Amino acid sequence: MKVIPAFTVALALAALSAAPSLTLARISRADREADAQARRQQQESEQIRRSSQRMAEVLVQEEMARLRRQEQKAQEREQKRQQPDQALEPAADSGLESVFGHDERLPVPNRAPAPFFLPSAPAVAPPVTASPVQAQPDLELFHSGYSKYSQGDYVAARRDFASFLAANPGDDLADSAQYWLGQCAAAQGDDETALAEYQRVVASFPFGDKVPDALLKSGDMLSRMGRENEARQTWQELLRDFPQSGAARRAQTRLTDLSS
Repeated sequence: MKVIPAFTVALALAALSAAPSLTLARISRADREADAQARRQQQESEQIRRSSQRMAEVLVQEEMARLRRQEQKAQEREQKRQQPDQALEPAADSGLESVFGHDERLPVPNRAPAPFFLPSAPAVAPPVTASPVQAQPDLELFHSGYSKYSQGDYVAARRDFASFLAANPGDDLADSAQYWLGQCAAAQGDDETALAEYQRVVASFPFGDKVPDALLKSGDMLSRMGRENEARQTWQELLRDFPQSGAARRAQTRLTDLSS
């Protein structure tokens, strides 16, 4: 019978006793790594959420400033429209004075008085019909859409923007309402609808202020759907047609990231 040395037995017993500790240490280290990775992912998600929220706030502020400028322009147009009517009033008064009044600047000739006769009835001028005044757009719907979008109520915001656009298709803010329909759809994760709304901005309002932003967002939707070549072509179109816009600078960054 072979005799096992005592030190060999001791080493075997030590190894057996150390095995659970090593296993527990490995499990503990794996748990710590998983927790650290989860925290990093949570921090990255929070940073993305905050960045998206700041961008949305900036866009809303820009649109509100643009809306105020549009209101000021509308007021200026209304004032200019009323100025010709006001200018006619003193001219009419001076005309009556020249007919019925006495102009001291002109000498009165010495001549026999004219025979007395009853004046004939003056000719009646045809009534002047006032030109119809164009109805002002319902800006409350526009403001309401912004407010609901900033609060995250995208369904109600889309309803307000769509109502404004339907009631005011030729207004200066119509392209902006169409653009924000795309923004609402994108915020809801409906990329196909968002892309269609952005493309309507370009097709229906080719000279609108929101065309550069609509091209930028169209490229974003195409890229998100994996259509990289179409996204690249859309951003290049933006750079070609609107090279000085802020949207063009952002498109250049996206193209650089896409090529790297």
